[in-house]
Parts: sequence; C-alpha cells; structure tokens
Amino acid sequence: ENTPNRKTSKSFKYGSSLKNHVLMHTNERPYQCSQCGKTFTNSASLKLHHKMHSDDKPYKCSHCEKRFYHSTHRKTHERTHTGEKPHLCSDCGKSFASSFAFKIHQRGHTGERPYPCSDCGKSFYKLSDVKIHQRTHTGEKPFKCSHCDKTFAISSSLKIHERMHTGEKPYRCSICGERFLKIRPVTITTFCYDSAGSSSDRENASTSKEQRTVTDCGETFSKHGHLVRHERKHTEQKDFTCKICNISFPTFKEKTLNSKEHSVKKEFRCEQCGKDFFTTLNNMRAHIKGHSEKSFQCNECNKFFRNKRDLSVHMRIHTGEKPYQCPQCEKSFSRRSLLKRHLLTHSKERPHQCSECGKTFVISAYLKVHQKIHSDDKPYQCPHCEKSFKHGISLKNHLLMYTNERPHQCSQCGKTFTNSASLNSHQRIHFDKRYQCSHCEKRFYHLNNLKTHERTHTGEKLYLCSDCGKSFASSYTFKIHQRVHTGERPYPCSDCGKSFYKLSGLKVHQRTHTGEKPFKCLYCDKAFAQAGYLKIHERMHTGEKPYCCYICGMRFSYKWIHMKTHEEKSFQCNECNKFFRSISNLSIHKRIHTGEKPYKCPQCEKSFTQRTHLKNHLLMHTNERPHQCPHCEKSYNLNSDLKKHVLKHSNERPQNRLLTHSNERLHQCPHCEKSFSLRSALEKHVLTHSNERPYKCSECGKTYKNSTSLKRIHTGEKPYLCSDCGKSFASSFSYRIHRRVHTGERPYSCSDCGKSFYKPSDLKIHRRTHTGEKPFKCSHCDKTFARASAKNVHERHHTGEKPYRCSICGERFAYKWGFQTHKKKHAAPESY
Repeated sequence: ENTPNRKTSKSFKYGSSLKNHVLMHTNERPYQCSQCGKTFTNSASLKLHHKMHSDDKPYKCSHCEKRFYHSTHRKTHERTHTGEKPHLCSDCGKSFASSFAFKIHQRGHTGERPYPCSDCGKSFYKLSDVKIHQRTHTGEKPFKCSHCDKTFAISSSLKIHERMHTGEKPYRCSICGERFLKIRPVTITTFCYDSAGSSSDRENASTSKEQRTVTDCGETFSKHGHLVRHERKHTEQKDFTCKICNISFPTFKEKTLNSKEHSVKKEFRCEQCGKDFFTTLNNMRAHIKGHSEKSFQCNECNKFFRNKRDLSVHMRIHTGEKPYQCPQCEKSFSRRSLLKRHLLTHSKERPHQCSECGKTFVISAYLKVHQKIHSDDKPYQCPHCEKSFKHGISLKNHLLMYTNERPHQCSQCGKTFTNSASLNSHQRIHFDKRYQCSHCEKRFYHLNNLKTHERTHTGEKLYLCSDCGKSFASSYTFKIHQRVHTGERPYPCSDCGKSFYKLSGLKVHQRTHTGEKPFKCLYCDKAFAQAGYLKIHERMHTGEKPYCCYICGMRFSYKWIHMKTHEEKSFQCNECNKFFRSISNLSIHKRIHTGEKPYKCPQCEKSFTQRTHLKNHLLMHTNERPHQCPHCEKSYNLNSDLKKHVLKHSNERPQNRLLTHSNERLHQCPHCEKSFSLRSALEKHVLTHSNERPYKCSECGKTYKNSTSLKRIHTGEKPYLCSDCGKSFASSFSYRIHRRVHTGERPYSCSDCGKSFYKPSDLKIHRRTHTGEKPFKCSHCDKTFARASAKNVHERHHTGEKPYRCSICGERFAYKWGFQTHKKKHAAPESY
C-alpha cells in the first residue's frame, strides 16, 4: 500500500521514501560527512558522497578517457556520445538524458517550487538554487580567488574570473579557431559562417549551415528549435490543438495561452494589490518586484533601484561603459540583453509570429504589444478625460500632458521630454545623420524621418482621412489633421485659456504673453518669436530664393501659392459655368447660388459660407491680430494680409508690388497692354473689357462687376468702427484706409517727386501729372481727362444732367460744389 504524506498530496511506495521526503519540508539533514562537514537527508547519499574524498573513480566511459565516482554519472555522461535521451516530457515533447534534469524540467509545467527561502519566501526548482539565493541575504561569498582578494557567491563565477588571471580560454570555435573565456548565450555562429577563411572551414561552415537552412525560403537559424518552429509555417503543421475550441497551434506555448483565455480564470493573484494574471507565475513574480522598496541609490543622479545589479547596470549610463560588443559590427551595448536583441538583426531571425496576421518579431515582448492591435480592448482609461489606451505606457505618457511634467532631460542641451523614447530619439541630433535619402543627398537622424521624406519623391501618402478624403505622407501630420474634424485642442494656454492642436503651437503662442523672441538675425539686431520668421527674414540679407517652380523655372523666397497658377481648373459649376481647381472649391462656390451659410457667428447674427470667413470675422470681436510681420512691428487679422504685406519687404518683388507701374508683372491682360502682379487683380480687370456684371443686387436689381461693391448698400450696416474718432465703415478696405489718417501712414510714395499717399489709386492718379496721361475721353467731344470723375462731371455739360436736388426749394444742380453753396443760404440740414 502507498503511504500518504499528510502535509502534501504526494504518496510513496516505501516508508523510507516518505521519511526522506518529509525531511525536505523540515530542512533536517541528519547525516554529516566527517571530512568536509556536508550534510545529507539519507545514508545512501552520504555513502555516494564519501567516494569524492577518495581518488578512486572506478567507472570509466567506454567512449573517452573520463572516469566517474558513480555508475549513474557514467551512464548519463555516455548519453552525450550516443545522443540518447530516454526521458520524454509528455507536455511539450522535449527529451532529456538524465532523470534529474527531466524532473527539474517537469516543475516548469506544474509550477512546483519545493525549495522556499526562509528569509523572503521566494521558492526554487532546485535545492542548489535556494542555497545560492540565500547568500544574497547573508552576504556570504565562500569562493575566493587564489590570485587576488575577490570573492564570489557561486563557484562558476570564480572559475570564469580566474581565467582573467591565467589567460585560459577553454572554448574554441570549430569554424574560425577563435577562443573564448566562457560560453555566451548569444548567437555568434552566423558571423563565423560568413567569414570562414580556409576551404575546409568553409565546407564545415556550409555543412553546419545546411543543417539550419530551410529549403523553402533559405532562411537560417542559430538553434534547431527555432528551425523546427519556422518549418511549420511552410508545412502548416499544427500539432497542438485546443480541446475547447478545436483550434490548432504550431507551438505548445500558443495552445496553453489560448486555453487560459477560455477559462476566464486568472490563475495567479498578487496579494499586495489584488491584480490577477492569466499567463504564468513568472509574470506575477515580475509584477511583485514593482511593490518592493527601492533602497539602492545612484550617486550621480539620485535615482533609486531595487537591487545592486540594477544599480550597476544603470551606472554604465554615467560611465559610458559598454562591455558587450557585437562580433559582427562595431556596436557595443551596456546590457547583454540588448546585444542579444541586436544580433538578431544580423541573422534576420524573427522567431515570434502573430497567429492572427502572420507578422513576425525579434522578441516576444514586441509580439505581445502587437497582438493588442487585433483586440478592441483598451483597459487603461484616463481619469481626466474619456480617452482609453491599449498600453499602460500610452496612458502614462498621456497623463503627463495634464501635469506638464517632462521628467527626461537631455544631458547635452537641457531639453526635456515626457518619455525616454522621445529623449533617445532626440539625442541622435547631437551626433551624425546616419540615414541618407536614396533619391537625393539629404540625410536624417532617424529612420522614420527618412521614410517620411522619401514619400515626397514617390508621392506616396499612406494615411487617408475618412472624413474629408485628404491623405498624408506622415502619421503625425495625419494625427494633427484629425483634430480639425474632432475639434480636439489638447494644449491650452495657462495665461489666456486659448487651446491649440499642437504643443509647438502653444509654445509659440506663449511667447506673445512673455514677449520672448529667442531667434536672432545673424546680419542685424532683429529678433523673432518663431524660427520660420527668422529664416524668411534672413533671405532679405542673403538674397536666397530656395523655391524653384519646376514648370516655369521661376524662383521664390517664399513657399506660397505660385504653383496654383499652373493647376488646371477641371471642376465646372452647373449654374454659372465657372471652373475650379478642386471639388472642395466647387462645393464652397455653389453656396453662393444656394444661399447656404452653414457657419454662424456665436456672438452676432451673422453667418458665412466658409469656416475661414467665420474665423476671420471672429477676430473682429476680439480685436486680435495674431499674424505679425517678421520684418517690422505690424500685425494683421488675416494671414493673407500678412503675406501681401511681407512682399513689400522682399527683394524679389518691388516694394510697391500692387502698383501698376511695377516692373514685375506676371499676369498680362489679353485685351490690352496692362499686366498685374496678382491673378485676382487681372481677373477683376478683364471684366472692364466686357459688359459682364455677374453680381446682381436682390433689392434693386443693380448689377456689379465684383461682389464687394454689392455688400451693405441697402442695409446701411457699417461693422468697422474706428476707436479714435467713432466713425464707422461698411468695408474693411475703407476702414483700413481711414486708419492711416490717424496713424499718418502713407505707404505709397511717388518715385519722381517723393509725395506719398494713403491709397494706391491716389498714387496712380498722381503719377499721371508726371506722365501727362489722360486715359478718360469724353464720349461727346475730343476732351480727355486724368480722372474718371472729372470726365463724368464734364459730360453733364453735354447731357444737361443735374443730379443734386435741394430738398427745401427743389432747385437742381449739375455740380456738387454749387449745391453745397446753395444749401448755406437756407442754413438747413443737408438733404439729397
């Protein structure tokens, strides 16, 4: 009968076996060696141990000269020659040469760790492991170097250390002959295969490589297990089937993880925070470390760590030590794990495959992160807003947006970042630009920047907006664009409350409060709030024109709207037959015919056909002038007004760009000799040659050549109020001209006599006094005039028209001056 053990569910055939097993729980070891003091749980183990103190090794290997104290040790050793592995694991199919190794392996499946630490409770698979672990509590280091005073907790560490003194390198590469102090758990074989020198070495290398080569795709692997797993992709072999859903998997691990998802039972729970874990005990143990106290402090940056090992690894950041060097390139690393991961980039080995989409990864951690893409689960929710995230790190970075905390600082320039990845990415700008564009000579610090740049050559735009159909070359630009549709402006100004789409927009805006202008011109004393303004300004000094039109060859200092002049207008309006360059422009135009005005002002009753018109209108209520000239102190409500103004400072265009006497006129009238700087000016001019008056007043039926003449005549609305004198105006142009009366600004000067004027039209008329030009001819006689108004007054001689009528006596007058004189006789209010 089996004898049960009361403390556990284990049972044994013999009482002695139970007796020995019980000693494992009590840690009692009653049998002691008289020569070395070592203790044992049973007399048989002591007897076997005694043989170690004698020189007699009676059991010799039949394949080599090696001898052993015990016959079981010889048997296990001989299996290394025969390759026999009689102990097969029924769970994963792995086989072992010794029963002890098999027994330890099985504990990986059962989770059994029978050897607990009496100090911290941590448990281990093997007794030897708990002994070594206990030395971390006691500080015991029993193994001392015979060459120096250094001591070690593990004998194997001592052996490796002593080789530094002796120069012994027992591990020799069979391919290249190089010798090593120790066997590293990293792949170096591929390097040897590629660089094998002699013909015999190359033959050996090719043979070894053939054993690891897949015939279907030619991919090579460093481990046989990885090769077997990879071959299942080609054969579609899936030996491991889930009993619940009947889905088959290529590996036992994938099947196990799938089975646990069905049970909805999280097997492992953290006692400190109550968090549950689906997968393995190791995941929970790694989590528990997060609760332990960080008691080891770095002297350089005062950061704390949980153990001395983590501190030692961290110190390499300050010392610059990188002891792990890649055998295939010049790169070196501060941690072994980073080298191991890097070596996979040389072998192109990606052993971890996604079961959903087939994508492969270098390490399992990347696969785990990737697999969340296939799930809609977003367990990490922000406590401040409705946003939720798939990854804890994404939530952590998002929360820093609310606190404005930027804990990661660059040691070179002092710039701060919300996460370490951004800091690492930034630090590359202090070194060489390693990535070069294959289409041009441009170089980049980051591979992602290179990829985005190359799309400017290929025209590829991967990111499509589902709301408006617009596509983008970079994910960042697409992300910012989407905020236009959602209305999200996550970056608010702490001074005025205004919010922005981008953090950079907020930073630039805050300088309007602080008055900071960090960008100073190299050629003069001017400073600017934005680097872009400085660049534009410096082109005035250098004469640089970096933008070349590939159609007409013209060069420009500014990247603005020139290219649109070459675009074909292929979208036609059904109502008026007008053509447009894009369907969006056509849609906006159609609102003129339908009367649709979807954008309503929240502060007054006005509504607008375009969002930009509403945005510009709102600036009227706030008196805000956000667009500042980079060359002078002037600021504007509209960006378009700023662009027109900036051209006055430009050396590439004449100062009075809008004047008809300008030497640079790109757009010529097909009906006369006149040319214009702007296409819009030409379009308005062309209407003077035709009788076309497309804009009709709905009140009186009068028609006009442009829409601005049509507005506000009947309503009497004058929304533009002068803050100096109280006078109001119907148009922004009239208001702007009037403001110059108060400021004294006369920007349009005559090149012949120096006289200056408020308006370009006044300068134009004045110029005729120098040239003698009189373009306006009377239709009744040969008399000509410099002004159209003078011609109209003259023609009243011929027609007898008297448009001015006195409201008191009814008398009529041909001229305004005569009417004004007559009114004074009545001393009555003016009437028309």
